[in-house]
Amino acid sequence: MKKVEEYIRVSELLVRQIAGISTNAENLELEQWKYNSEENEKLLLRMYDDVNLQEKLLQYTQLNTANAWVNLRNEIYSTSSKKQFKIPLWTRIAAAVVLPLMIVSGLLLFNRGLNNNAQQLSEAITPGTKKAVLLINNKEVLDLSNNSDTTLLLDGLVSVENKQAALIYRQADKQKQSKRGGWHTVIVPKGGEYKLTLSDGTNVWLNSDSRLSFISSFTGKERIVQLEGEAYFDVSHNPNQPFIVETNDMKVKVYGTGFNVKSYDNESVDQVTLVEGSVGIKLVREAYKEIRLNPDMQFCLNKDTSKGVLKSVIAGNYVGWKDGVFQFNDEDLESVLNKLARWYNVEVKFESVQARSIRFSGEVKRLSQLPQVLELLEIGSGIKLEVSNRVIKVKSLE
Repeated sequence: MKKVEEYIRVSELLVRQIAGISTNAENLELEQWKYNSEENEKLLLRMYDDVNLQEKLLQYTQLNTANAWVNLRNEIYSTSSKKQFKIPLWTRIAAAVVLPLMIVSGLLLFNRGLNNNAQQLSEAITPGTKKAVLLINNKEVLDLSNNSDTTLLLDGLVSVENKQAALIYRQADKQKQSKRGGWHTVIVPKGGEYKLTLSDGTNVWLNSDSRLSFISSFTGKERIVQLEGEAYFDVSHNPNQPFIVETNDMKVKVYGTGFNVKSYDNESVDQVTLVEGSVGIKLVREAYKEIRLNPDMQFCLNKDTSKGVLKSVIAGNYVGWKDGVFQFNDEDLESVLNKLARWYNVEVKFESVQARSIRFSGEVKRLSQLPQVLELLEIGSGIKLEVSNRVIKVKSLE
């Protein structure tokens, strides 16, 4: 335990020095530690000599690690305090770089070595990309992963273009709008994401492992789409033709514009988060009752109990995925790893049942490499996350 505290202190001193905000006393403390032993001197030299140190520092300061730092300190000093701490900037930087420094310099890992095989496997796992397929009338399948700009379909009702890695539907002239369009489905696999613009001008961002079905040319009194997975909708306003999102358990009727719907079959809770405008939600089992949401409100449906909860949230904290950011809002580890599994196209295996309930808050860029994200989750959490054969194994350190 004393050695861990020592390494954390050295990491703090080193980061303050790199940032140019260390005092003479702190520089002297670091220098004294260096000459306390030959091993210390070698470790510090390895840290200084690492040409990637500055780059790694920048990568990790993009992470919201204040909570991880507090958890790490609490773990070390066995405090039971639940108070929120105001963390100075340099401390947050130190927290963000503690683990990379340990890896680069051998701090904590120096005597036990690294599992090179597992590391190589995890490095081979890359972040998701823009990819999807388009299924037309349950017959024709078109691959949208080709980034070249092409016209995919022109049937007299709509033109469909795949342009700059986005699918764009354009309505034909009004004289033909009375004809019913074909049934289209955009399928985004694990490790993918995609954006599409529907024929009415509505923009949809589809997350990994999701599918959206819709009529290519909206006719009739309503614009109905069916969702499995997660999507963010920016709906084109048309009070004469309401926009409705259907999932297996509920219908979301749009009275405004921006909202997020999350409904995965392998998760027990569905979420609707409203950014702007207004939506009304009807549960399939209670179709007579509508639940209205205002901006910064979220409806959560427990599919096991069929009970819903309405609460106030900061809506922007739940839609960052469409802008390239993972956001964890006091989420349990199982939920966090489900997000990672879909994006990096891996599986998750819990060897520690207790670890499922560990909670996390923070954010990290979706283009981060998987090892970086897993290392961050390990800080102060009492778990070990190993990757082998595209499976994240969750183990307890206790």
